[in-house]
Amino acid sequence: MGLLEVLENEGAMELFELTQHVDMELTQLLLIVKAAELLGWVTTPNQRIEMTAAGREFLAADINRRKHLLNGSLRDIFVFNMVIQMLQQSETGEVEDEIVLSQLAMQFPHERPHRILRAVVAWARYAELFKYSSTRKVFYGLNSIPARA
Repeated sequence: MGLLEVLENEGAMELFELTQHVDMELTQLLLIVKAAELLGWVTTPNQRIEMTAAGREFLAADINRRKHLLNGSLRDIFVFNMVIQMLQQSETGEVEDEIVLSQLAMQFPHERPHRILRAVVAWARYAELFKYSSTRKVFYGLNSIPARA
């Protein structure tokens, strides 16, 4: 959201201009820009970062609308869709995090699955996409995941 706010105030910027504008290392900023790009909030033609209409809509929305918009966007991202599919196929409506971690390790062998899991949990909680119990180590919340029409 901070990236979108900077772009709203300053307009489109070159990547290196943006690094000077925010107090952040380039590698961390690149991760944020990539996440915003995956969500459809920015585009990055020729190392220039531009906010999209979807990014402007998200930024202008209230908290509930933001959650709704993010919920819809996350469903199209592979790792979130994978958990949704697992929950929908589960007889109990729950999936142990070890199962998700093993799938993440297979799909992303050069990444740290626990790190991906933490990001998935944080974003899914904010977007109210599905839930995660850190005490029980399970994903749940099938009733909050309506099937797409």
